[in-house]
Amino acid sequence: MCPLPCCGCSGKHEVSKTDVIRYNSIGSSILNIISGGLDTSGSNDGGCSKSDGQVYVRGGKSGDKYALMYSWYFPKDQAAPGMGHRHDWEGVIVWISDPAKTSADNILAVCPSGHGKWDCSTDDYTLQETHPLIKYYSVWPVNHQAGLTNEAGGSQPLIAYESLPEPAKNALETVDFVKANVPFKEENWAENLGKATF
Repeated sequence: MCPLPCCGCSGKHEVSKTDVIRYNSIGSSILNIISGGLDTSGSNDGGCSKSDGQVYVRGGKSGDKYALMYSWYFPKDQAAPGMGHRHDWEGVIVWISDPAKTSADNILAVCPSGHGKWDCSTDDYTLQETHPLIKYYSVWPVNHQAGLTNEAGGSQPLIAYESLPEPAKNALETVDFVKANVPFKEENWAENLGKATF
């Protein structure tokens, strides 16, 4: 089993479990291509901090290491009423030495994201078994971002980018999320791995 992040929370801002893409049970056709996001009015969590959803993952080799990029979609990024924007994508890159190993000592670094930057730690992260503990929290007054925590939270179903049906993958590759970028799409993949240095 790969080191799937276990998500914590900060106040009422639990990691969003809102689907960005919905497709039928066999994954062959998209029913609701892309969420429209939420306006930056109302409560910071938009009343959906405990809704169902998933975490996307994409893996690949970079140099002599292997990266697992886990990403979450949030319908808005609002730290204060009226501030922020629709849509947010945040994530964590977990660097491992060998994709065939499942032990905690295989983890080289854990790198949570914050608006296009990746803050890597080689030893200052907490694990629950082999799962890095990650939170989504507010950096008032500007935005939300992913970060390290020592509190266990919830977990979501894992959706592998490589296993997505072509219409779903194409939607993630082409839809404009305005101020938010899908971190694992082809255009951003290598650049984000390059930013997550340790």
